[in-house]
Amino acid sequence: MGILGKIKSTLFPPARDTVATGGRAEWSSRSAFILAAMGSAVGLGNVLRFPGVVWKTQAGVAFFIPYLLGLFLVGIPILMLELVLGQTARSGDLKAFGMISRRLRGIGVASSHAAYSVSLYYNVIIGYIILYFINSFRKNLPWKGGFEQSESYFMNDITKTVNAWETEYINGPLWAAGLAAWALVYLCIWKGVLSAGKVIYVCMLLPTLFLIVLVGRGVSLPNAGRGIKLYFGNFDAAQLSEGRNWVEPVSHIFFSLSIAFGTMTAYASYNSPMANVVKDCFIIAFANSSFEILAAFSVFGVIGFLDPAKISSSLVGTFSMGFMTFPVALAEIPGAQFWCALFFFTLFLLGVTSAFSLVETASTTLKDSRWLQKYSAQAIAGGLCLVGVAMLGLFAADIGLLALDSVDTFINNFGLLFLALVKAWTSTNMYDTAEAKARVGFVSLALFNLAWLVGPMLGTAIGYATSLAAGLGIGFGSWGAMVLVSIILAKVRCGWGGVSDLIFFQIRRFQHDINFQMAEGKTKLPLAHPFVLKYVTTPALAIMQIVVFYTTFVDPTNKKVDMQMSWLGLIFTFIIPFVFILGLVFPNMFEFLLPAKDEKVDMFGNEQVTGPKHDPEPELYKQDTAATAKDLSM
Repeated sequence: MGILGKIKSTLFPPARDTVATGGRAEWSSRSAFILAAMGSAVGLGNVLRFPGVVWKTQAGVAFFIPYLLGLFLVGIPILMLELVLGQTARSGDLKAFGMISRRLRGIGVASSHAAYSVSLYYNVIIGYIILYFINSFRKNLPWKGGFEQSESYFMNDITKTVNAWETEYINGPLWAAGLAAWALVYLCIWKGVLSAGKVIYVCMLLPTLFLIVLVGRGVSLPNAGRGIKLYFGNFDAAQLSEGRNWVEPVSHIFFSLSIAFGTMTAYASYNSPMANVVKDCFIIAFANSSFEILAAFSVFGVIGFLDPAKISSSLVGTFSMGFMTFPVALAEIPGAQFWCALFFFTLFLLGVTSAFSLVETASTTLKDSRWLQKYSAQAIAGGLCLVGVAMLGLFAADIGLLALDSVDTFINNFGLLFLALVKAWTSTNMYDTAEAKARVGFVSLALFNLAWLVGPMLGTAIGYATSLAAGLGIGFGSWGAMVLVSIILAKVRCGWGGVSDLIFFQIRRFQHDINFQMAEGKTKLPLAHPFVLKYVTTPALAIMQIVVFYTTFVDPTNKKVDMQMSWLGLIFTFIIPFVFILGLVFPNMFEFLLPAKDEKVDMFGNEQVTGPKHDPEPELYKQDTAATAKDLSM
């Protein structure tokens, strides 16, 4: 091997293809996995959506109070859940959650549907970026001339948008750009991690370098300080008195990390079984946040350059920032063509990594299934991409932007939030339920576990319908009553040991079994993780579910259900709870999607019911109260 060959193998090591020996392909290195996970998480929303969320709160540095709480109490717990289950199950969501309970296999189908649905329009957004990149080399930039000109160019020249009832044709240039995006996605995933592992080095490292350059240019623009002051130059905690300024940052963390899609589960399934995925979780989460916090300096520099007084909330949304506001600013500075080309090429690379990760999620589910085991990975990936090309007939048409906006709104604001709530609640409340019921009784267990859903959701709904005071009273009252009754029943049945089992048994068993299976006990999932997931993350997501439902279907000032083509987004989204419920009612419904060599019904061996008087659990699991308290402090 020559010098160039050695450099190539060092920078782009091949994935470990163990398929020939009956195993599973693995990432070439830990860095390849981390970069791939970062590529899925770091996308257009980090550069374009995050600054808009900060802008709308008008809280300055105080924005990071709800942001960091959302990161540590919602984002990281669910991200860690998906990573540890994926690595342990060596498969996607369907098998991973199906091994907690076979009734949860619908989660895998639902998350694959959600990921693939987003990919159908996400590649059209990449098509927008390709067209803008091509036009960045024109002597007279077509979006130069102010916000009205920029908006007109996007709506009339790029998307050619018309009302839903006036549709006539497919947008030819956009269709061609979307076709190019799908072709590139196929080339990235046609061999799974064997091909994606090589692409990810380029598609993550280059955007990071380009972002640093763009940030340097953004903060050096004339009057950039006016915008940056709004970002990091003031602290207005009074703005946090409004509920939306808490919900928005927490919601952004949820979407920014790409959790609930099942992508992280799929990616972690190609990890080495000995990988320290708990540590990797924090690296991925902190890298994702660092990227968007840094990127925002460039955006706020542009806002300062354009004059914050002239910037309305409609100009800092994801689409408006990327295709209207930012291009207007870049068109006004020396070397405009170069800076526009660099900006759109950076967005292109970020979009590609997110796009192929979404398709790979669905591809992993299908490749792992006994149903399609006779087909190659290339054929499955090709089939998914061909369907995507066919859907360009909708999303690249003159009504494509309306269709895109509808599906994006309902899938992201309702469907994914539902999936995250289901994952958080079921992983800790449906885990080893047979043993838990034998220890504390069915009624006690059901009341206690449902309390963390019913109380927050009922209280939030009543609060919207009547008043905040009434909502708090009924929410805490119903939660407290259910918890108290369940504790009394457990105490009567089994004494204080029953109360301890009611609170800790399922999360302790989950933690033990994960640690016992993963990396032969060398990777330690702290007990704090399932504890936070059950008692903090789940109630927070339950509250957010009602908030999003209200703003989507009820709020007269922001009712998304009235938007054009809302029926399309509702159809795509309805499939998510439908297949989940289908799996709950008919647990064998999705058995055909399980891997061919899947002999175990329960990966963790939780078939035997012992009850409160018997305890055949291994010594590794046995912990007294003091040990439990110690684990919680980890």
